Amino acid sequence: MVDDSNPTAAQLIALKVADLKSMCKDAGLKVSGRKQELIDRLLESFASDDDDDEILLLEEDEVSHESTEEVAEIEEEVFEAEVYVAELDVESDDDLLIDDEDEIFEAEVFEAELFEEEEYDLPPILPSSRPNRLAGGSLLGTLTSKSTIATLLVILVIAGGGYWWWTNNLDPFVAEPIEYGDEMNFAISSGKFDVEGEEMVRELDNRLNGALSEVCENFNVDFTGTGNIAVAKGGNSELLNPSDSNLVGVVQARDAYGLTFLAVEQELNHQLSATVSSKTWLGDQTDNMCSVPVGPISGYSFAQTSKSWTELTSKALLSTHSSVTL
Repeated sequence: MVDDSNPTAAQLIALKVADLKSMCKDAGLKVSGRKQELIDRLLESFASDDDDDEILLLEEDEVSHESTEEVAEIEEEVFEAEVYVAELDVESDDDLLIDDEDEIFEAEVFEAELFEEEEYDLPPILPSSRPNRLAGGSLLGTLTSKSTIATLLVILVIAGGGYWWWTNNLDPFVAEPIEYGDEMNFAISSGKFDVEGEEMVRELDNRLNGALSEVCENFNVDFTGTGNIAVAKGGNSELLNPSDSNLVGVVQARDAYGLTFLAVEQELNHQLSATVSSKTWLGDQTDNMCSVPVGPISGYSFAQTSKSWTELTSKALLSTHSSVTL
């Protein structure tokens, strides 16, 4: 007997895909596929159910109650197995779609990050043009040149002046303060000017415009000689105001701006002889082998005269004139 409650094919076509899938799920059928496949699957299920109902009615009297329960249990197991397989198929299709999307996304990113390496031509390394010191002129020739001698003498003048200023303030050296018109003679028995360390030698070389370019690590100058210092005594004509008789001895001097001040005039003279010693490079400077001693080289002598004018009240130095004779 055919069950009139089952929908017809026309009714199934009028339903939505979601409703058809729900009916397939309730009937224990697969829910994947197109709409027409779902309709065919439901129609086959309905036809199979009608045939089963007729067979059961014919054999109802001959089958025992226990057989009926076994058939129901078997149908229930088949129903659960088909539903489980249908759910797995749906999940497998979704996972496959996601995997395909991930592969496409990763492929696009990989292609976007591709870069072509560029080759750069490095300039050739040129050999140093610095000449080898052993092949060029000797340090002895450099130190005996006129420009180098003049530079060293200026350094010695500065050192001698500083030495005098230091000794001039020692009480055992000066019996009483120097006054206008006084003169004092002195002797330098063991003067020394030392520069130690490569950085200090290079700094001194920069100040001397490369005069010590061949010197490394240390530079030493020993000097001896004599000298004198004298303070001039100006007359009354040097006073700006004749009534300032207590200032007799000062002289008039101009500063860098041409202004006139009352000042103390001082003259410092040196007659020195010096001996120079140092070290130079073995080979080229790039080898960093500063091991060749030079000197001591003696025979340097010069005379130096320096005049200075110091403002009377502020004790500011207005000007200085120096001369050197080799």
